[in-house]
Amino acid sequence: MRIIHAREALGEAIGTLLAPLAAIGARVRRSRLFHPVGTVCAAQVVPVAWAQELQPLAQRLAGGAIVRLSGALWKHEGAPDILGCAIRFRGDRPLAEEGLDVAPGALPHLAEAAPNDQDLLFATLRSFLTALPALFRTRRHDYLQNVYYAMGTFDVLGVGILELRLVPAQAVPSIGENRHQRLLHAIQRGAAELRLEVRRHQLGAAWQPLCELHLLAPLEFAGPLHFSPLNTGMGFRPRGAIHAMRGAPYAASQRARDAVLDDGRADELTPGDNAP
Repeated sequence: MRIIHAREALGEAIGTLLAPLAAIGARVRRSRLFHPVGTVCAAQVVPVAWAQELQPLAQRLAGGAIVRLSGALWKHEGAPDILGCAIRFRGDRPLAEEGLDVAPGALPHLAEAAPNDQDLLFATLRSFLTALPALFRTRRHDYLQNVYYAMGTFDVLGVGILELRLVPAQAVPSIGENRHQRLLHAIQRGAAELRLEVRRHQLGAAWQPLCELHLLAPLEFAGPLHFSPLNTGMGFRPRGAIHAMRGAPYAASQRARDAVLDDGRADELTPGDNAP
């Protein structure tokens, strides 16, 4: 991300200072420092924009996507928490050799982001200032019963400065013992849908639909999956100190988590495993 404002430069500097702490936390936790456990799904992105100025943008996002839904703080569901939703828009890049018809348990090698991919990160809070009340307002037992916000604003190619949010596209009954099972049940019913909405960053602006994400099936990966606010291949450039601050800690936490996993796999090997 090219830093063009002093507040973004400040955010990047703070993020650089926080990165070692994020790495230590990830090593101690033996997982991501935040969003340690989640459910990854294949999704189909369908344009639904009715505003003429948004239709080219909606078409730009159309195609395949990878969606990860997770709790922010805890590995186990129960305590008050904030939920997160990370999306990688892949356009016309297939999610598997057979396309988007991905069967549960498939192991596509799709963890790496391509230059044209766009990552957008959402959480069930409007800003860090509302984090404490969001802990108790979030419906943590069901991913599809919440509104998710991309904190801050984005300079969107061809459109201007926008705010983003995700809302449930339809009412879904909560069936299952936990949020993972409830999500899988909704996917099986064809009812797991989230709508991406945008609005101008100005007083009184209304939210407008952009596209819908239809979750198709759970995905499993042979390698680590790294979402990053710096993946901006479709023209959503994050603005402001908060977005700039996130890049270095995200990368440091991911590297530390990968190192822990690699160490664990190495410990599982015996001399016979390495024999030719």
